Amino acid sequence: MIWNVTGIFSSSSYLSDVLIEKNVHICGLSEHWLYPHNLDFLNALSMNYNVYAKCDKDLCVTSAKGAGKGGVALLWHKQLDHVVSSLSIDDDRLIGVQHQQSPLQYMYFIQVYLPCSNHTSLILRDYIDKFYSQWGTVVFLGDFNAKYTADSPVTRDRLLYSLLCDTNMHSTHFRYVKELVILMCLMMIVVKV
Repeated sequence: MIWNVTGIFSSSSYLSDVLIEKNVHICGLSEHWLYPHNLDFLNALSMNYNVYAKCDKDLCVTSAKGAGKGGVALLWHKQLDHVVSSLSIDDDRLIGVQHQQSPLQYMYFIQVYLPCSNHTSLILRDYIDKFYSQWGTVVFLGDFNAKYTADSPVTRDRLLYSLLCDTNMHSTHFRYVKELVILMCLMMIVVKV
């Protein structure tokens, strides 16, 4: 399950219910808007889930604004504890876990929250190239802040489309909100041959 939550405080009860009702194994969150001192709030969502979360690096310094922003998290059911472990990724917009499929085979889940349209999509290519060259099966989940289309006049949209084509990845889910603001949530699977 992936969800751009846009503030976990207002929707935590919904998430708790969905985790249980749908028997979710792994859940990726973007834009939880939590500060470092309240990341533990995610642990209170359900006693059946473990949490690995990061806040936006800009929230590590005191701000007069007082409102949270950004943030990524991965939750996994405690029944998977023996096969799931967190990855060390030095970035506040990416978080990952590895899931052991067999003694020598792993699947990697990377939760992504890319910058909005005033930033380039080239950062994504750097990360995907790194993961793709080092590992086998990688599932990228999250908010890529781009539209998946070849004929878009927007550079970042075309970059994302090219990236998927160049790396033989496939989008399994996307949605549009409003006509002017396009939010894309993708799950992409990269299989190294």
